[in-house]
Amino acid sequence: MHDRRMPMSIRFTPAILASALCSVISVAAIAGTTTGDARDDYQRLIAPRERADDLVPNCPSDGSSSCLKVFVDKADARLNLLYQGLMKQLNMQPDVKQALIESERKWIAFRDANCSVRSAYYRGALHDYMIQSCLLDLTKQRAEELRKFARTDQMLTDLGIGE
Repeated sequence: MHDRRMPMSIRFTPAILASALCSVISVAAIAGTTTGDARDDYQRLIAPRERADDLVPNCPSDGSSSCLKVFVDKADARLNLLYQGLMKQLNMQPDVKQALIESERKWIAFRDANCSVRSAYYRGALHDYMIQSCLLDLTKQRAEELRKFARTDQMLTDLGIGE
């Protein structure tokens, strides 16, 4: 007879979702307090990139997820900064802004479900390592999507088209 309980990775999904919710709440909490430094960081992040990716982990291959977690946190902070800046950039386009909010919520659900599936086969420390690896890959990918969107929107606005 098959064991019909949920795989361990799926049971951890509420914890992953809670973590994502905390990130969203912290983004909302600091969104109104953008400093000059944060604006500068945002402008630097959406600028054309000619440097190597600084979020390529050089972690030991022993399956330890703590090393990867450091890079996931950095990628998440970068993603949050891009998201906050883009939300401010879209203040004059409420429909696009709302679509981005909905897209981000759906992306978080996709990310969590996808990482649960990608890591379902693994157990123990390797399971956690695979989750962190997946989170890093998808967070970097999403940050790049938002960066490109922000640059396109800014270029259109500069040309008088995106207003």
